Amino acid sequence: MGVNGRIVTAVCSLCVASLVVSVILPGAAIEMLGIRSTALRTALLAISAASIVWRYWCARARGSDAAWVAFAFIFLFLTYRLSLRPESYNFGLDSAFYYAYLPSTFIDGDLDFENQFRSLEFDRGALRDIFEARTPTGHVPNVFPAGCAILWSPFFLLGHVIAGLLGLISLPPGPGGAFDLVHVRAVQIGQVWLSVMGLYAAYRFLSRWYGRAVSLSAVLCIWVASPLLVYATGIRLTSEAASASLAAILLLLVQRWMESRGVLTAAALGLVAGLAVAVRLQNLLLLVGLLFPLLACIRHHRLLRTGGGRAAAWAMLAGGALGFGPQLVTWRIIFGEWIPSLGHLAPNWGDPFILESLFSSRKGLFTWSPIFVLSIIGLIWVFRARRIWAIAFVMPLALNTYLNAAQPDFWAGTAFGARRFLSCTPIFAAGLAALLAAVSAMTRRRWRAIGAAALLATWSFFGLMNLRLASAFTKGTVDRYHAIRFSDVFNGDYSVHRWVVYPLQLPVQTLFSLRYGLPLYGLENEYVIGDDVFYFQEKHGNLILGLNNPLFGPGWSDDAVERTGEQVRVMESNVGLMNIPMYFLQRPGVIVEMTLTVPENEGTRRVEVLLNGQRLDVVRASAARTDLSVRLSPREYINGMNVLELQAQGDSGSPVLYLRSIRFIRTRQKTTDPAWWVGTS
Repeated sequence: MGVNGRIVTAVCSLCVASLVVSVILPGAAIEMLGIRSTALRTALLAISAASIVWRYWCARARGSDAAWVAFAFIFLFLTYRLSLRPESYNFGLDSAFYYAYLPSTFIDGDLDFENQFRSLEFDRGALRDIFEARTPTGHVPNVFPAGCAILWSPFFLLGHVIAGLLGLISLPPGPGGAFDLVHVRAVQIGQVWLSVMGLYAAYRFLSRWYGRAVSLSAVLCIWVASPLLVYATGIRLTSEAASASLAAILLLLVQRWMESRGVLTAAALGLVAGLAVAVRLQNLLLLVGLLFPLLACIRHHRLLRTGGGRAAAWAMLAGGALGFGPQLVTWRIIFGEWIPSLGHLAPNWGDPFILESLFSSRKGLFTWSPIFVLSIIGLIWVFRARRIWAIAFVMPLALNTYLNAAQPDFWAGTAFGARRFLSCTPIFAAGLAALLAAVSAMTRRRWRAIGAAALLATWSFFGLMNLRLASAFTKGTVDRYHAIRFSDVFNGDYSVHRWVVYPLQLPVQTLFSLRYGLPLYGLENEYVIGDDVFYFQEKHGNLILGLNNPLFGPGWSDDAVERTGEQVRVMESNVGLMNIPMYFLQRPGVIVEMTLTVPENEGTRRVEVLLNGQRLDVVRASAARTDLSVRLSPREYINGMNVLELQAQGDSGSPVLYLRSIRFIRTRQKTTDPAWWVGTS
């Protein structure tokens, strides 16, 4: 690169850095200088984009790969988009644990997280186990890995420097501490940068096999039509985006090492592998798959018999120790052990939720991201051309599926889509690239054009579907924790998306119908497994069943209606059924509380409450508020689908009863594991 090229690169970098700093700065600090923050950031965005185009234009004669321009624009867009969000960040439990390493280490100089958690003002009632628990070393337990904090640390320190400079010149944010917007926004930009680097690494990995155009198309398709679209934005400071990025970089380094077999590449490979496991322990499954091409290369070239091969092996091990070593030290300080027993919800290895994990409306892999169906199909062509790599791809996919399905909370909490599969994102991109390459290699031009048009239309359709789900998720218009009814999201112009997700739900609907003797509901009923009343993950057992919940079965009105200023569910016949799925590894008692009324001028009605055909209680319901409380012993419910039945005597004319509210309370019990520790977060 000549002098002019270096000057252009420096100018481009300065423009992008200026945009980054302007987004980190609070709007109030910018406007105190007499500049409108939105106008400044928009101008810097335009200048940065122009400088990137200029940089590419100057390098085009040397055959520069134009793909980096696309990824640079993605970084600019996502960074600028952060400035459009409210100048606050609502820490969830996971993000607080991941983030707490940074201020505790760089500001407090310790790993005592109590002051960090108290500053966030979590609900002490709901999180009493966190505040009251102590490890043998006297620390507040933090079972979330430290790898994300390691990757975020340069950006946190940048935010700390900016916050310090603002303090020197008496500009906002003032003494907000390490959880103020400046520090958090800097880390969010770091999350965006890591995500874009992961996308670029996936592109570089695939371009060796399928060319630039196909690889770029596949990577962008997967990004737009998968959960990574949300996690790459930095909105949620959790491990998913970093895990996906490190997985892509890891695949690229394995590919490069198999070509060069160099010591430095081996050291980098080991370092990234160690960091990947330190970010998310489940990334060990990815390493299991990558052992196949690595061992095949070592065996083919007999590397362990050469000095260079042995040096590369030692460099790889040293890099792995350097990458994962900080996690071991962290565990030693917090728990007093190098490899502690982290405590987790016991997996259900014998009866995993395989179909639920893949097809449920509760964050099912294929129902939330149908683009992955095409990726799985594309792996057939990967197997035909590169069998050892196909094994490396299928192995972690299968292991991740089984591990996630074995968890009682297979939906992974308040996730957008199947977040536990995000480390497999580059694998899905490889499958899609193989499918695109197979279509482009068709000999007949007509079939090639038809196939390309079909794939383009399908990707556009899935991309719009994912954008719709992402919008509903970020706005909070759908329930983030429980199963959703797709009709609540895909309505109006988006109604056509139901014809994608409904057929994908059919396998799990069929399984549930056969397992529990339930009718196979049609498309309009939208009954899918995953909509719960109680799973073991419910920590304190106070769950209100929404009156529009699809668990209401025969005998009830289709939806809640308004009566005397409040929502009620109408029992339209003398018998009303509710399907109540429960799943507990340890069997607590459960209390069911209901509020009933009968229509006016009907006097009173005798109402029997039955569970699975066994009578639990009898109550006289009247037009006045009638409260009913039924205690279920562990012997009275089953792990699976329970049928809660109300039988009302009297005339069968509609309406028979009004249900004003129903909730389920899990009674407290002693347990050997803290209720908040989760094995696969």
